Formats: sequence, structure tokens, C-alpha cells
Amino acid sequence: MQMAAAAMAVVVVKDAFGYDLLKHDIFNSAASSYAETPASVSDEPPSSVKDDKKKDRDRDDRKRDDKKTDEPGDKYPRDVADKAFPKLSNLNPSGYAEGYGQIDEQYVAYYDDMGYPTWLYCIDGVRNVNYGYLIDSNGLLLEDGTYTKDYEYYPDRYAYSHDELNAKLNGKAGGYVVDDQGILIYYTDVPYETVEYRNPIGPIPGASYDLATNTLTLENFTGRQINVNMMGNGFKIKLVGDNYLEQILVWGFGYGGSVTFTGDGSLTLYNSGGKALVLEAEDSESCIMIDKGVNLDIYGGYGAVWVSRTTAAKGLYYLEPLVMETDPAYVPMRRFGPFAAQVNGDEHTYSIVDISNDANDGYYSPVVHVWFGTKED
Repeated sequence: MQMAAAAMAVVVVKDAFGYDLLKHDIFNSAASSYAETPASVSDEPPSSVKDDKKKDRDRDDRKRDDKKTDEPGDKYPRDVADKAFPKLSNLNPSGYAEGYGQIDEQYVAYYDDMGYPTWLYCIDGVRNVNYGYLIDSNGLLLEDGTYTKDYEYYPDRYAYSHDELNAKLNGKAGGYVVDDQGILIYYTDVPYETVEYRNPIGPIPGASYDLATNTLTLENFTGRQINVNMMGNGFKIKLVGDNYLEQILVWGFGYGGSVTFTGDGSLTLYNSGGKALVLEAEDSESCIMIDKGVNLDIYGGYGAVWVSRTTAAKGLYYLEPLVMETDPAYVPMRRFGPFAAQVNGDEHTYSIVDISNDANDGYYSPVVHVWFGTKED
């Protein structure tokens, strides 16, 4: 269960994500919402993965030829794709958690570069409650119950930089706030009144959720993070076209938080300062499932794939004829821990490791770059 606090007002308008996402490195470790001590990780990705952020990259430079693939076969076992997905219970979204009762915290959210959520789905009146200012036909509501017209409001929170906002005030009374409502500049000694409001629920360009099929569709979508909570083991992400994210984070909380990737599109996940594809099963029978036809390219500086505290037989399934490749060309194997880089020694954590490298007395480190696709991709 992820306890999401209400978004508070901030004065930082742009961080490293505040520019053309398609032309620049959109995955900056310091801005990751699930980073692992990002100060110790360079913002510059290893040269071997720089080409991953190109929309039309040449995968031949990353893939091993058939001869190299077969070389370690006598010494190391090979990871074999699955013929079918497991049959799981608790397929539908539910707000019930064992030991907690009905908590109604199921949601599908997109978090932008400033950490603000857009609710693609949530229990109305629960998860989308927030706090901010009130502007209506009377003006901006102040703490003393009066209204003022002496303010500026911009729905685009990237409209002005921090320096530009300070220049607008230039010693005048008042202040400014940048939050998920936009930018507010007020020129009064009396602060604005903080009121409760509800964020809208629904699709955004390139990302939409359908409750009837429990499916999130990403279509040529570029952004930061998809965050999912208690949507059941039947939750699916359908990929259409080419999609790019920093991270997908799914929570199960004792009920079910599996995710199945479907469709014929592709998804690139790149998080140099943390993990990229993360399932926090929280003692539920949850797993990651990759359907045939899907193309996933995953890079995480602290592990590409991470499934924590699952009670499932495996943390990750991928169907024939998909193959799993790594860069550099390791000998990848799915397995439970403990791992060399694991926290708290939790043996119920599942990841992908290079079994040809056991330099840490049999403790393997999670692979940071993995690709799922077919040989023709």
C-alpha cells in the first residue's frame, strides 16, 4: 500500500524534466520518485545504453548472435520462456486488504516530473482529494474570507521560471505558489485560504484506463512514472506504438497487484538512479507477466526488474516465443534472492541476475539492462 500525501505547494517550477522530452534525456536519476541513493549514481547513463533512448535504435548492436548465445549452454542453465501464465485469483480492483478491511485505495495514476498525480482511475472522493486555493467569479479567496482581484493565475505550471516569478513580485506584497493547479501569484498581505478540492479523473493524451477490462492503454506515450495500487491480478497494460517511461511501480498490499503487458507495441523504461519495473507485492500472490508480441526494453541502475515480497511461484513470466537478452551479453536467469545488492536480505524478492558472475560468494547482483522480444525485433 502506498500512502500518498496531498500535494503541497512548491516554488520550483522546472527540474531536469522541464524540456522537450523527445529530444533530451527524459530519465534523470535525481528526479526519480523511486530512486536508490541517486547521489551515488552518475546522471550520465553507461555508453552501452545510450542508444536505448532513440526511438528507432538498431537492436542488432545489442543482441548476441546464435553462436554466442549457445556458447555458455554447457556450463550454465538457460532461462526458458513460459508456455502459459499462472492462474491467479483476485483479478479485479478491490479496496479490501486482509487485516485492514475496506480501505478503498485502488488507483491508476500518472506522476509527472514534479511528482504531481493525474488520476487515470481512482475511487472518486478518496484518492483524488487535494488542497489548494479557490478562484471563482469573485476572485481569489483569502484567509479572512474576503476576495481579491489582485492576482495572476496560469494553468500551465511551466509558464514561468522561479526567477521570472520572483521578478514579477520584485518586492511587492504577496507571494506565489506552483502546484498541480498551475501558477498563482497574489499581491496581497493576506494569504489565500486553503480549500479542499478534487482532481479530475480520466484519460490524458496517450494514456487511458478502461475499468471494464481493467486495462491501461499506452499509445506512443512519453512520460515519467505510472503508479498502480491494488488493481488486482487481472490488471493489464496494453502497448500501442512506441512508449517511454522512467518507471512503472505497482502495489499489491496483500490482495493482488500483478501486471500483464499486452499488445504489439514497445515500451522503454529507463531509470539510471533506481529500479525501472517494480512490483511491491506486499505479501500477495502477484507477478509480472509479458505476453507474446510485446517488446520491453528495461534499464534500472539498481536493477531492471524487481518484485518484492511476492507469494507467487515466480515473480516474472514471459511467454514463448519471447526471448530475454541482456546488455552486456550476460547469462540471464530469473530467480528469488538473496542478492548481493539486496536490502534486508529478503529472500522473497525476485529479479533477473547474471548467473555467470558469482563473484560475491554465490550472491548475484540484479541485471540492470534487460530486453524482452523476439529475434525478429
